[in-house]
Amino acid sequence: MQVSVEVRRDRPRAAKVADADVLGSVAVQLALAFPAWVRRRRFVVSYVDDTTIHQRMSVDFSLPEPSWFWTPDPPQPGTVLYVPLHILVKETLDRFSISDEQGRRLTMLPRADNGALAVAGLLPMVVALSAGHNLSVAQLKAALSEVVTGRQTRPGDPAKARVRAQLDGVLAEVLTREDETRSLVEDLAGGFLMLVPVTYAPGVDRLLKAEWDLPNYWHGQRDKRRIRRHAQSALASVGWADKVQRIPDLQFGWARTTHVEIVSPAEVRMSEASLNVTQYDPNLRAPVVTRGLRTAFEKPCATLNASPRIAFDPYEPDVERREQAIGELLQCRGDIGSVDLLFRSPAHGVLLATTTASAVIVALLWFVQGTLATLDRQTTSAVLLIFPAILAAYLLRQGEHEFARRLLVGVRLAGLGVALCSLGISAMLALAHVRAEAADGRLVVDAGVQSWARGVAIAASVLAAVLLVGYLRTWLLSDLRGRRRSNDGHG
Repeated sequence: MQVSVEVRRDRPRAAKVADADVLGSVAVQLALAFPAWVRRRRFVVSYVDDTTIHQRMSVDFSLPEPSWFWTPDPPQPGTVLYVPLHILVKETLDRFSISDEQGRRLTMLPRADNGALAVAGLLPMVVALSAGHNLSVAQLKAALSEVVTGRQTRPGDPAKARVRAQLDGVLAEVLTREDETRSLVEDLAGGFLMLVPVTYAPGVDRLLKAEWDLPNYWHGQRDKRRIRRHAQSALASVGWADKVQRIPDLQFGWARTTHVEIVSPAEVRMSEASLNVTQYDPNLRAPVVTRGLRTAFEKPCATLNASPRIAFDPYEPDVERREQAIGELLQCRGDIGSVDLLFRSPAHGVLLATTTASAVIVALLWFVQGTLATLDRQTTSAVLLIFPAILAAYLLRQGEHEFARRLLVGVRLAGLGVALCSLGISAMLALAHVRAEAADGRLVVDAGVQSWARGVAIAASVLAAVLLVGYLRTWLLSDLRGRRRSNDGHG
């Protein structure tokens, strides 16, 4: 197998790149045993806009001794290995970069070579497990290549069916559901190893960092409860509910401890951040789902963390007990979690200004429709134009974070509706024949105009009521709830 490997000029001259088969075997073994050599994994998630999140990851690790690897030709200190820091989804990564402790940029192995190394590392294990099955090495390699090196697939994609056929066909004969090798193969069916060049120095502490952009689904996962998701977004846009967001598929079993830090978008309040995990329990010998394992309230930046349910001491002097603990720790490799987030606009700012201006406009509209027979049309029209102009400053606010802008779209639409009602009444006063003189000399308002003005006032009142309820809910319920929970020691 030919694998192109780039040797950076800033590496020590003594550092040599290991053989491709060794590189693949080392990468696969490390990926199968993430928690055995990764001490801490930290994710920092921030919102670029309403459809994009930026994820920064740091990995604190030390590579094991050569004797830890079961390959016949273990790596030697001083050689350059490709270390798997993470398994990323098979999609284009925007603003992707990797750096070392000194901030120097590192180069990730290209995806084609990446997949080739993964297949090279998996093939010997799969061949060994296939003893007793009537399968050739060529068949196994072709099946692995179909799964590992294939592109990302989506529902309805014919390639997805082919990948599933390999997992449920040729590979299913060799890899059982309980086999950890199958779990890695399934991980690589939808993702690829983030392989980074590292000069092998066993036992030396390293800290590498990576960052990239990911898509954010404003309405949640697209294949679940479409009507309910859109209804929730609509309620949140007028302040009647908090906006629900989720950071899914966080791998908590790929390190001995994992920290997740969520940064709230500018001009947005994060009212709650809750960590949900599915962890392997050694006592039950089965996964256990825990919701709300860690919860933070009313914080601009929430830090949540979790560790496998295994008491592991890497410095345990008893070799047999340490090996047993490592074996149990590797059972936790499949631990996974997600973070549920609740966001809302602050009670002050756009929400308060829009609600206040709308309430004033509604009061004016009711006053106007009740005094059409006597009011000064020119003066009233001028007054009715002032408040929509003030409201427009908040409806067209510049420099606002895209997440905050979309979160307030319902508030702005309701405010715009009230402003249009005011403009409509103003135009009516300026253009329509509002009143006429009766036989007895009294001024009588045209019935159609009176009815239309009342209808406009009612419509504006409904929109203003929507804003008022949203404001009161945001101010009274959310803030008081957050303060009470923080005071109770849950923050």
